[in-house]
Amino acid sequence: MRRNFLIMALATAFGMALLGSVSQALAVTCVGGTTLGGASGANYAIKVFGEEQDTSGSGTGATTVDFPSPIGVGGIGVFHTDGACNITGGEFIYFSDNHLTGPGTLPSSTIKGFTGNISPGNLSGSYTVNTNGSGILNLADSASGLSFQFGITVETGNLEFRGARLDAGDPVVIIGEKQATVTLAQFETATTVLFDAPGGGGIPGSLLGVGGSAVQAQVAEHADPLTGSTDILGGGAVVFNQNGGLLCDSPVGNPSGCAGANAGGIIGDINIALPNGPFTTDGTQNTQATFNTDFSFPLGGAGFNQSSVLWGTANQSGFVMTTATAGSPTTGAALATAGKNTAPGTDHLSAGAATLVTPPNWATNPMVTITITNDSVEPLDWTSIATVGLADAEVVSGTCGPTGGDLASDTIGLGPQTCTIVLSNVNGFNNQCTPADSATLCTKATGNTYACCTGLHTGTCAGVETGTLLIGGNTHAIVPGTQSSSGVSIPVTCK
Repeated sequence: MRRNFLIMALATAFGMALLGSVSQALAVTCVGGTTLGGASGANYAIKVFGEEQDTSGSGTGATTVDFPSPIGVGGIGVFHTDGACNITGGEFIYFSDNHLTGPGTLPSSTIKGFTGNISPGNLSGSYTVNTNGSGILNLADSASGLSFQFGITVETGNLEFRGARLDAGDPVVIIGEKQATVTLAQFETATTVLFDAPGGGGIPGSLLGVGGSAVQAQVAEHADPLTGSTDILGGGAVVFNQNGGLLCDSPVGNPSGCAGANAGGIIGDINIALPNGPFTTDGTQNTQATFNTDFSFPLGGAGFNQSSVLWGTANQSGFVMTTATAGSPTTGAALATAGKNTAPGTDHLSAGAATLVTPPNWATNPMVTITITNDSVEPLDWTSIATVGLADAEVVSGTCGPTGGDLASDTIGLGPQTCTIVLSNVNGFNNQCTPADSATLCTKATGNTYACCTGLHTGTCAGVETGTLLIGGNTHAIVPGTQSSSGVSIPVTCK
């Protein structure tokens, strides 16, 4: 990275002069009510961001940038104040000079992430605040070896502070937001994510050559319906606008993969897993997302990692940072702000039960069609669709794949997506007749053991078969239905 050293020198001189004037003019105090978090202290989520000028590109090829180009620097984290002007611990992930650092790594990888260990973590420091709410914030990041000094202003209520860096180094600003007591349920919700700093959500070096890209997402996290409340997964839809540039968010194992983007936005669905966390100790988590091919997304199989931290009076908001693509650390700081949606949505079946009735004269085989409608913000995946405990009925057709499939999310402007399951009598309901009654109620027919004719639904041919339709391995809730570790099921009756 190269910078304009004249500008740096002027900025440094200005910063030192400002720092001197601050120290002389402001009466600093640590009295409760004028410190970060008050006398008892608190946790604050932080987002640090800015841009540098990258002059290393040659201006040719899909993986180089035009010369020169801005590249994002910054990071996110959380720290704890003690009410006595000390920062006693925290976690911080930071990107600068083509290098990503953080408090820990994800399981079985080299990707940086949060650990849930805020004490001591990798962040420490101190702060001073005057009676006007202005002061100095010092942060030391042991993972990167960097230190920062910010001139900050604490806003009314001690809920938020903002500031700009005073000392020499990456030209970054900081936003801090107070964090409430964290619960697991605060992670299990639908969220809107907007990459707002720096340079949008772009990964410098492969897109437009002039910075980043516009990226917005709507995602949801929830308990895995198959395994229970402590195992969280999710998904959602992401909108990209590359302005006709290259979209390079490569599948794992193919880091050079890029695709040409439309002049406008394109939409892709993602499935989300959590390598570890979420952590209620400090409101952090790490996620791993994978694109599928819904909406004809050009890079199905592409994957990326993100870390996030909650904040707000009810932890209804968050800061998000992309930490890796295709299993490799990010090449630029793509940062986002997130807020909760009103509802995550769900999936619906057109019927909570199905009944197949064979005509007494055997004129036709009965069929029943069941529709799955995805009203949720994430794609629905399943591994199988089949009848259970029914000898004479099975899935014969429909657009919901019986051996596994995916139903796209209900996302921007496209409405709920649907598919169908068709059940039918395939064996003549032979098991409804008792062989001993063949002389009076049933007649022997070629290809069938006993085929009920005019006597169907009477006497010993009045019996029914009962079983279920199982949608196996569903990745989120479907109603109505009964959820189990195998999937969601509804009753099916044959008569």
